[in-house]
Amino acid sequence: LYPKVPLDKRPDFYKILSVAGLYTIISGMINGIAVVELTTPVGYTSGGCVNAGRFYAAGDMKQGSKVLAMCTLYYAGGILAGLWPKGCDGDLVFEGKTSPGMLLSSLLVLLGIWLKRHRERPTLAMQCWALSQGLMNATSTSFSAVPMRATHTAGGQTDAAISLGKAFMNFLRGEVVPCQRKVYLNA
Repeated sequence: LYPKVPLDKRPDFYKILSVAGLYTIISGMINGIAVVELTTPVGYTSGGCVNAGRFYAAGDMKQGSKVLAMCTLYYAGGILAGLWPKGCDGDLVFEGKTSPGMLLSSLLVLLGIWLKRHRERPTLAMQCWALSQGLMNATSTSFSAVPMRATHTAGGQTDAAISLGKAFMNFLRGEVVPCQRKVYLNA
Protein backbone atom coordinates (compact mmCIF):
# COMPACT_ATOMS: atom_id res chain seq x y z
CA LEU A 1 0.00 0.00 0.00
CA TYR A 2 2.66 2.51 1.05
CA PRO A 3 6.23 2.43 -0.11
CA LYS A 4 8.65 1.59 2.68
CA VAL A 5 9.57 5.14 3.71
CA PRO A 6 10.66 6.75 6.98
CA LEU A 7 7.97 7.25 9.58
CA ASP A 8 7.80 11.03 9.28
CA LYS A 9 7.15 10.77 5.53
CA ARG A 10 4.19 8.38 5.75
CA PRO A 11 0.67 9.69 5.13
CA ASP A 12 -0.69 7.25 7.74
CA PHE A 13 1.49 8.66 10.54
CA TYR A 14 -1.41 9.15 12.99
CA LYS A 15 -2.75 5.67 12.31
CA ILE A 16 0.71 4.31 13.11
CA LEU A 17 0.80 6.25 16.37
CA SER A 18 -2.69 5.00 17.28
CA VAL A 19 -1.83 1.35 16.61
CA ALA A 20 1.48 1.69 18.50
CA GLY A 21 -0.44 3.19 21.42
CA LEU A 22 -2.93 0.32 21.35
CA TYR A 23 -0.12 -2.26 21.34
CA THR A 24 1.51 -0.50 24.28
CA ILE A 25 -1.72 -0.29 26.29
CA ILE A 26 -2.40 -4.00 25.76
CA SER A 27 1.15 -4.87 26.75
CA GLY A 28 0.99 -2.60 29.79
CA MET A 29 -2.20 -4.27 31.02
CA ILE A 30 -0.74 -7.75 30.57
CA ASN A 31 2.44 -6.77 32.38
CA GLY A 32 0.48 -5.13 35.20
CA ILE A 33 -1.51 -8.31 35.78
CA ALA A 34 1.69 -10.36 35.67
CA VAL A 35 3.34 -8.16 38.30
CA VAL A 36 0.32 -8.54 40.60
CA GLU A 37 0.03 -12.31 40.04
CA LEU A 38 3.68 -13.36 39.94
CA THR A 39 5.63 -10.25 41.02
CA THR A 40 7.37 -9.93 37.66
CA PRO A 41 6.47 -8.59 34.20
CA VAL A 42 6.15 -10.90 31.20
CA GLY A 43 6.76 -8.34 28.46
CA TYR A 44 10.53 -8.15 28.61
CA THR A 45 13.40 -10.19 29.96
CA SER A 46 15.65 -7.85 31.97
CA GLY A 47 13.24 -7.42 34.89
CA GLY A 48 12.33 -11.08 34.76
CA CYS A 49 15.95 -12.20 34.84
CA VAL A 50 16.62 -9.91 37.80
CA ASN A 51 13.61 -11.37 39.63
CA ALA A 52 14.61 -14.94 38.77
CA GLY A 53 18.06 -14.24 40.20
CA ARG A 54 16.50 -12.71 43.30
CA PHE A 55 14.33 -15.79 43.85
CA TYR A 56 17.24 -18.19 43.27
CA ALA A 57 19.47 -16.20 45.65
CA ALA A 58 16.77 -16.42 48.32
CA GLY A 59 16.57 -20.20 47.80
CA ASP A 60 13.14 -20.12 46.14
CA MET A 61 13.92 -22.42 43.23
CA LYS A 62 10.27 -22.98 42.31
CA GLN A 63 9.45 -19.28 41.90
CA GLY A 64 12.78 -18.59 40.19
CA SER A 65 12.11 -21.37 37.68
CA LYS A 66 8.63 -20.01 36.91
CA VAL A 67 10.06 -16.58 36.18
CA LEU A 68 12.96 -17.95 34.14
CA ALA A 69 10.48 -20.00 32.07
CA MET A 70 8.61 -16.78 31.27
CA CYS A 71 11.85 -15.11 30.15
CA THR A 72 12.62 -18.10 27.94
CA LEU A 73 9.15 -18.06 26.39
CA TYR A 74 9.40 -14.33 25.73
CA TYR A 75 12.66 -15.02 23.89
CA ALA A 76 10.98 -17.89 22.03
CA GLY A 77 8.46 -15.39 20.64
CA GLY A 78 11.32 -13.56 18.96
CA ILE A 79 12.77 -16.79 17.62
CA LEU A 80 9.34 -17.68 16.20
CA ALA A 81 9.25 -14.33 14.39
CA GLY A 82 12.69 -15.05 12.95
CA LEU A 83 11.56 -18.48 11.77
CA TRP A 84 8.33 -17.06 10.29
CA PRO A 85 9.20 -13.62 8.86
CA LYS A 86 6.29 -13.47 6.41
CA GLY A 87 3.79 -14.16 9.18
CA CYS A 88 5.43 -11.71 11.56
CA ASP A 89 5.80 -8.79 9.16
CA GLY A 90 5.11 -5.59 11.10
CA ASP A 91 3.85 -3.83 7.96
CA LEU A 92 0.86 -6.14 7.36
CA VAL A 93 -1.42 -4.30 9.81
CA PHE A 94 -0.73 -0.98 8.10
CA GLU A 95 -1.29 -2.45 4.66
CA GLY A 96 -4.80 -3.55 5.67
CA LYS A 97 -3.83 -7.22 5.81
CA THR A 98 -4.16 -9.78 8.57
CA SER A 99 -0.98 -10.21 10.58
CA PRO A 100 -0.68 -13.89 11.50
CA GLY A 101 1.95 -13.03 14.13
CA MET A 102 -0.29 -10.49 15.86
CA LEU A 103 -3.28 -12.82 15.54
CA LEU A 104 -1.33 -15.64 17.20
CA SER A 105 -0.16 -13.22 19.89
CA SER A 106 -3.79 -12.28 20.57
CA LEU A 107 -4.87 -15.92 20.71
CA LEU A 108 -2.12 -16.60 23.27
CA VAL A 109 -3.47 -13.74 25.41
CA LEU A 110 -6.95 -15.27 25.22
CA LEU A 111 -5.58 -18.72 26.06
CA GLY A 112 -3.85 -17.22 29.08
CA ILE A 113 -7.08 -15.60 30.25
CA TRP A 114 -8.92 -18.89 29.86
CA LEU A 115 -6.20 -20.81 31.74
CA LYS A 116 -6.30 -18.34 34.60
CA ARG A 117 -10.08 -18.02 34.90
CA HIS A 118 -11.28 -21.49 34.08
CA ARG A 119 -8.38 -23.74 35.01
CA GLU A 120 -6.89 -21.70 37.87
CA ARG A 121 -3.44 -21.98 36.28
CA PRO A 122 -1.95 -18.48 36.71
CA THR A 123 1.64 -19.57 36.06
CA LEU A 124 0.73 -21.27 32.79
CA ALA A 125 -1.32 -18.19 31.86
CA MET A 126 1.72 -15.98 32.50
CA GLN A 127 3.85 -18.24 30.32
CA CYS A 128 1.33 -17.95 27.46
CA TRP A 129 1.39 -14.18 27.92
CA ALA A 130 5.20 -14.12 27.87
CA LEU A 131 5.24 -15.98 24.54
CA SER A 132 2.54 -13.63 23.29
CA GLN A 133 4.53 -10.56 24.32
CA GLY A 134 7.76 -11.84 22.74
CA LEU A 135 5.91 -12.51 19.50
CA MET A 136 4.11 -9.15 19.63
CA ASN A 137 7.32 -7.25 20.24
CA ALA A 138 9.22 -9.09 17.51
CA THR A 139 6.40 -8.55 15.00
CA SER A 140 6.04 -4.86 15.80
CA THR A 141 9.84 -4.49 15.72
CA SER A 142 9.88 -5.58 12.07
CA PHE A 143 7.76 -2.58 11.01
CA SER A 144 9.73 -1.03 8.13
CA ALA A 145 9.27 2.66 8.98
CA VAL A 146 10.65 2.33 12.52
CA PRO A 147 11.14 -0.56 14.97
CA MET A 148 8.01 -0.29 17.10
CA ARG A 149 8.93 -1.70 20.51
CA ALA A 150 5.43 -2.41 21.80
CA THR A 151 6.28 -4.28 24.98
CA HIS A 152 9.38 -2.34 26.05
CA THR A 153 11.89 0.13 24.68
CA ALA A 154 15.15 -1.84 24.71
CA GLY A 155 15.27 -4.47 22.06
CA GLY A 156 18.52 -6.38 22.43
CA GLN A 157 16.84 -9.65 23.42
CA THR A 158 14.20 -9.29 20.70
CA ASP A 159 16.78 -8.52 18.01
CA ALA A 160 18.95 -11.42 19.14
CA ALA A 161 16.01 -13.85 19.10
CA ILE A 162 14.86 -12.74 15.63
CA SER A 163 18.43 -13.08 14.32
CA LEU A 164 18.74 -16.55 15.80
CA GLY A 165 15.47 -17.67 14.17
CA LYS A 166 16.53 -16.27 10.78
CA ALA A 167 19.95 -17.91 11.06
CA PHE A 168 18.31 -21.25 11.82
CA MET A 169 16.11 -20.92 8.72
CA ASN A 170 19.20 -20.10 6.61
CA PHE A 171 20.92 -23.18 8.03
CA LEU A 172 17.93 -25.41 7.19
CA ARG A 173 17.83 -24.06 3.61
CA GLY A 174 21.58 -24.61 3.17
CA GLU A 175 22.19 -20.87 2.85
CA VAL A 176 25.02 -18.90 4.41
CA VAL A 177 24.38 -18.23 8.10
CA PRO A 178 25.27 -14.63 8.92
CA CYS A 179 27.65 -13.81 11.75
CA GLN A 180 25.85 -14.23 15.08
CA ARG A 181 28.14 -11.97 17.13
CA LYS A 182 25.29 -9.52 17.87
CA VAL A 183 23.07 -12.42 18.93
CA TYR A 184 25.58 -13.61 21.51
CA LEU A 185 26.38 -10.10 22.74
CA ASN A 186 22.69 -9.25 23.21
CA ALA A 187 21.55 -12.59 24.62
